Amino acid sequence: MIRSVTRHLLITQISFLFLVLVVLVTWNYLDSYKEIEGIFDAQLSRSAHTLNSLLSFADEEGYLESLKLSMGSFEEHLMQQDFSHSYDRRIIFQIWQEPGGLLLKSSQAPEFPLTESGQGFVEEILNENSWRVYVFSHPLMRYRFYVGERSDLRREVATKLALRSTLPLFILFPILAFVIWRSIVRALTFINTSAKRIEEEVPENLEPISLEDVPTEVHPLIRALNGLFVKINESYEREKRFSADAAHELRTPLTAIKTQAQVAMREADDNRRQKALENVVKGVDAAAHLAEQLLSLSRLEDHKVVKTDLNLVDLIND
Repeated sequence: MIRSVTRHLLITQISFLFLVLVVLVTWNYLDSYKEIEGIFDAQLSRSAHTLNSLLSFADEEGYLESLKLSMGSFEEHLMQQDFSHSYDRRIIFQIWQEPGGLLLKSSQAPEFPLTESGQGFVEEILNENSWRVYVFSHPLMRYRFYVGERSDLRREVATKLALRSTLPLFILFPILAFVIWRSIVRALTFINTSAKRIEEEVPENLEPISLEDVPTEVHPLIRALNGLFVKINESYEREKRFSADAAHELRTPLTAIKTQAQVAMREADDNRRQKALENVVKGVDAAAHLAEQLLSLSRLEDHKVVKTDLNLVDLIND
């Protein structure tokens, strides 16, 4: 049972608003993660092809040794600089020679292949961390390239993007909740207004409540109250008529009873006194009978009388 319309509507609307916000955040996160995954996968693919292009001169004498030294110095330089990006340490690569073995790798890459799968993208667990690995091997070359990236990087970026895009909604949430609360309170103000209007009504004359400035949804309730007011007014009028009729009808027998009682009090003769007392009893019986008739009439007025057509000729003939 709803004990408070305001509280019920407020809780329902704010809960729905919060649910919508959660759905938007979730959908935004999944959509951002999908976009980030596509972008980062493209970067992994480009990195593998870049490594492939670097080995296009691998047959030249001393090129591989020079490349290893250059890449090692470059990684060491990045690790020592403050401006090196933290994401750089989460990307690793390997170059394997077929046949042969590990030809070149980044400093944090393991000595074994990042994955045993074929070409393309694959998810692998390395050192209890999830990695996204891209494998590429050119059919005309004898090298296989592995480029891996920590999956938590993608989740981190997707989370940041989702939070940044939905942050205005979180800021607007309390404002929207306040607006909803004010709207509900304002929409239900007519209840207090109608209550004050009813409190100011005089029982002898209950005026119907106007339907102006009242929401359409509440019109049936107002009409029911107005109908109740009409019935109360009619009942009050019947009570007034009954009281007036009873006072008028009982005045005569009560006066007669009083007169007979006074006669009995003054009469010295026992027979006449007895006769006067008998008249008092008869008067009381007549007054009681009259009261019963008035009560019966009042009960009839309280019930609806069904009116039917009556043929007097048929009634007389019967």
